[in-house]
Amino acid sequence: LGAVQIDPEYNTNEGIMKLYDDSYIPSMRNLTDAVHKEGGKIMAQLLHQGRYANSREYGDVGKAPSAVYSNYTRETPREMSTEEVERLVEYYRQAAERVVKAGFDAVEISTNSGYLIGQFLSPLTNLRIDKYGGTTLEERMTFMHEVVAAVRNAVGPDFPVVIRICSSDLVNGSNINDDACKVAMAAEEDGVDAIHVTGGWHEATV
Repeated sequence: LGAVQIDPEYNTNEGIMKLYDDSYIPSMRNLTDAVHKEGGKIMAQLLHQGRYANSREYGDVGKAPSAVYSNYTRETPREMSTEEVERLVEYYRQAAERVVKAGFDAVEISTNSGYLIGQFLSPLTNLRIDKYGGTTLEERMTFMHEVVAAVRNAVGPDFPVVIRICSSDLVNGSNINDDACKVAMAAEEDGVDAIHVTGGWHEATV
């Protein structure tokens, strides 16, 4: 399934599905039931756009780890407070619970293509000095660790959890293949069951 929104405070009707409220569970259940009836399996991807959300679609500039201008949206996002980041971790957990209730067979956490979790991982877009920032990749993985733990807690030990990462951001000064290997190993240690690899941010010139 395409990405589903997880943030009740930051959402749009522009071509993206929703799972930030229990009211969306019945319609999602209709979808998963139809897929299962045909013998298929279906996975939901949890996505937050972060600085890739634009004011044209969201009514406000994106919110992000740091206020770093985006060549993709041509806007500068708003930096989130520590409390807002902690609240987002909870939104991921709640969305993962709804994934199970809606009858999906697996859940995928999106860090790829320059979206929110990837923004926390990158030295270009994470300039924070609180617990979610730092000069090393290990420090910048804190948000990812917390999201994976929250999702795993929500779905239980036997429900498949996938993480989608960038092999390389393909943006000068951002993470490269060696960094992606470290992210993948850390995610495996966190308890994900599969790693989905793509390449490049949306603002990459490749």
